[in-house]
Amino acid sequence: MKFRKVLLVLAVPFLLDVASSCSMGCDVETYQYVHKDLQVANLDNSGAKAVVTSGEVKRSAYGIRLSISRDAIAAILHEPGLSFSTKLYASDCIENEYIAKDSITSIKVVSLVNFDEEHGAGSDVSDYFKVGLTGAFTALDDYVNMYGHQTLNLNGPIQAHEINLLLMTQPEPGTYQFKLEVTISDGRNFEGTTNEIELVE
Repeated sequence: MKFRKVLLVLAVPFLLDVASSCSMGCDVETYQYVHKDLQVANLDNSGAKAVVTSGEVKRSAYGIRLSISRDAIAAILHEPGLSFSTKLYASDCIENEYIAKDSITSIKVVSLVNFDEEHGAGSDVSDYFKVGLTGAFTALDDYVNMYGHQTLNLNGPIQAHEINLLLMTQPEPGTYQFKLEVTISDGRNFEGTTNEIELVE
């Protein structure tokens, strides 16, 4: 009987720790990240999902995919806690946290050819594009204000920030090309140019 009591006393801390692990998960790992570079591609938005394309696109379905890579640069250390069961319940851990060290302050779209009578080659046509979100379209400036400085929660490695810019004002059919300019809060500027694309009826 005494042996059972001793086992029970020894088991209580472990059982409490297991219960805590089940309800709370393990400690979050926190990192800082920076925006690193960008890539751009032409999009065809005529289907259920926008896809990257190099062929002709209906002028009513054209878009640009802006992909801004991000790089985790530093881990933010936390005081370790004593836990018997953290490793046992690793699969129940909540997602790691990635905090932005810098932010996207502006996104600009420039037409490299004559877009319309009011916008010749080299003109800013950012107002003609909106960001496609789930069930909604958002102006570029509004999107930057909302998402330019994201805190991310991820189980795996940090991923690129992908933005679909959809053309809302249709130009005349023809060959077009665009340059995207992204400004970062620390003064860096990224640029990317799409391949030429034929916009058709």
